[in-house]
Amino acid sequence: MIVFGLRKFGWVDEIEGLGTIATTFFHVMFIPLIPVSTHLVLGGTRGIPLPLSLKSVVVAWVRSAVFWSALLCWIAVPTTFGLTCLLALPLTIAYFAMPLLVRKASPARADAIRRSCSA
Repeated sequence: MIVFGLRKFGWVDEIEGLGTIATTFFHVMFIPLIPVSTHLVLGGTRGIPLPLSLKSVVVAWVRSAVFWSALLCWIAVPTTFGLTCLLALPLTIAYFAMPLLVRKASPARADAIRRSCSA
């Protein structure tokens, strides 16, 4: 079964009390391929349309690439006598650490997002 459609990826720039930036992508098997639109997600599915966020798009693509690279490395561990573990472990850590690095919006970015929402 092949899964495809539209889904939000690239969750970045969370503003406390307001929402988080996410980009809707056309995806195949949960691999973000084509960015469609960016929204400030206020809660659940509600959102305010914003201009396409390059940061959100790059985070979605990079995080997807890191995930699939780590998965392939872990699958290859038995056939490479554990050598790919040297690459798989840092990739796995990077996959889980990336949201911590990009999720919070800086004060300047939060002000810019608030201004673009009110305009």
